[in-house]
Amino acid sequence: MEKAATLALLQQMLGPAAQFRVGRWEAIELAANQGQRLLVVQRTGWGKSVVCFLAARILRLCREIAGLSSRSPDRPRCAINAPND
Repeated sequence: MEKAATLALLQQMLGPAAQFRVGRWEAIELAANQGQRLLVVQRTGWGKSVVCFLAARILRLCREIAGLSSRSPDRPRCAINAPND
């Protein structure tokens, strides 16, 4: 999922003024779009949970669109627009 569409999801969660903090988009990109495992170490309140929630939401949307199971090794990179929900 592209950064603009992910920002739209973030703003649905936290309000229209929400923006990515430094490193937050990169963590989501690695986890959701590139399928990488990562460890995020940041201060309290930085948004580690938001990274997890958005990455999970993106993966769910990608599986719905692709019609693939979560364990499929050939899952394509998800390139979808912002959801309307």
